[in-house]
Amino acid sequence: MANQRQCDELESLQAMYDTSDGVALSWSSSATQVQVGAVFSSVQGEEILRLRLRLPSSYLAEGAGEFSPPHFGLWSALLSGSDLERLSNNMKEMSDKHGAGEEEILAVWLEWLHEECRNAAEAIKATREAEACRAMQRQDLERAENIAKLEALPDCSNCHVKVAEVDRTHLDACGHILCRTCVRAVVQVHQLSRKPVCCPLPSCVASIPAEILAGVGQPRDRTIWPRVSKTKFRNKVVLCPGCQDRGVDTAVLPATAFEHGAQQANWCACHCYHCGLKFCGICRSPPHEGEECFSKLDRAVRATKRTPPLPPAMLEFAQQQAAVCEKAEAEKGRRNAEEARRIAEQQAAEEARIAEGKAAKEARRLGDGGFERMRQQLRKSHESRIRGALQGVFGGKIVLNAVPLSPAVGKQFMEALQANPVEMRLAFHGTNPANYGSIFERGLLIPGRGNELKIIHGAAHGEGVYTANLDAAWLSRGFCIEPTMLVCAVLQTCKVKHVMDAMIVSDAAHVVPLFEGVGASFSVDRAGRRPAVAPAPAIPATKVLGSAGAAPASTVPGGQDAAEAVGAKAGKTAKKGPVTTATA
Repeated sequence: MANQRQCDELESLQAMYDTSDGVALSWSSSATQVQVGAVFSSVQGEEILRLRLRLPSSYLAEGAGEFSPPHFGLWSALLSGSDLERLSNNMKEMSDKHGAGEEEILAVWLEWLHEECRNAAEAIKATREAEACRAMQRQDLERAENIAKLEALPDCSNCHVKVAEVDRTHLDACGHILCRTCVRAVVQVHQLSRKPVCCPLPSCVASIPAEILAGVGQPRDRTIWPRVSKTKFRNKVVLCPGCQDRGVDTAVLPATAFEHGAQQANWCACHCYHCGLKFCGICRSPPHEGEECFSKLDRAVRATKRTPPLPPAMLEFAQQQAAVCEKAEAEKGRRNAEEARRIAEQQAAEEARIAEGKAAKEARRLGDGGFERMRQQLRKSHESRIRGALQGVFGGKIVLNAVPLSPAVGKQFMEALQANPVEMRLAFHGTNPANYGSIFERGLLIPGRGNELKIIHGAAHGEGVYTANLDAAWLSRGFCIEPTMLVCAVLQTCKVKHVMDAMIVSDAAHVVPLFEGVGASFSVDRAGRRPAVAPAPAIPATKVLGSAGAAPASTVPGGQDAAEAVGAKAGKTAKKGPVTTATA
């Protein structure tokens, strides 16, 4: 066990290094010896050296004959073997020098090792900083080499991305270079459109070799527009307006090309492989072979909605023509709306007179707020336009019948017309005829708003009554199961959302059915799919003087999906059952 001098020395060392950040002491004693441990750390707390001492009983013993130095061992994960050997030899020299037996060697060793470890920590820090600096220099050098290698790579002629050799396709016929992503997109669009696969650059018609096509495989992805839209290939395709109105971006390759820099353009045939719609790839209009795209104002309006946009010169010309069309429509719409309000005011005065003494039966008959007179005026001024639009989707003679609308529904619309001095436009609404009875009784309703109706076909552009512009009867045709659809009036308030060729009305009071258009059959194309609609005259827009914020239906982007709420039992027409309210 420890003698008194050993105990005093250990206690003094413990007190000396108790508050030291660089040395931690511990010791224990037994019957034969005393063990002391010391850990030397850097300022950051990282262990530099570990010392283990064993004090024999004769160390510092009273009356001891020969001096017995402590036994020690050194361990370190940071110092080299030669450094440990140097420290060990120096400690032995110190022990021999102070070997008189009266000298307390532990304090000498600890203070000297503490200083050595501080120096070692500084050296280790400097070494690490030098290594980090060299590592950064190597990284900078490697980065510079990689950048140089990347800059040396050729660009994809279509998307301008650097192309590595393994992802590179070189078209020998034209010399253009394509990346793997562009090759896949170009091949798929051509194959889906059933066209020979050619170079994607607008001015190039070089064919892509068969061995390249074999590596791409069969087309699987129809939603590749996000990839095509940022490349030069987008100038060779156009988005199908039918799919676009339903929220789907289908890139279609025109069957005929047009002069990309021209100001005027002729018919450019397109046939959508997804929905079957036939349309002009320049103005998005129904087929008009032999006629220039901008020879009619309504085609110019549709052309301004094209995706991707037309070339600048052509787009500017289309916008000028569309502005003329909008101005004419707004003026005519203003006159129609003023006439409708004049009729409503006359009817209100008539009802007031009836209320003062006329028969109650006559009051009930005229209790629609002037709706019937407004409907007659609209039929007189727009019947030819409505029939022309319906002839594109229905075959045979077109019959236009006034719907037997509930007076309460008509009066509700007239009150909304009086309260909102805005445009009024005609639109189509396609649905199952089994729902007509409920629609005429309760009006066009929005599913879930105080009624039992449910959305059937989805609502890609929000809840509301989905209608189609007067020049897009084909859009409502997609939701008809018989050759009949409704002609509606829509107030152009803030409750109406314009999406490409559709209007979504979020307030049921701002839309009302006026007529039922009936044909002998559906008009279909040669493939038996969606009809190619004959071009309709300009859309009648009704606008009131002093209106604000009414967005023209010819200038809004977006897509069209439809929601349909069907509550009538199969095969049976319900007079007061659920109605179809969100189809177009």
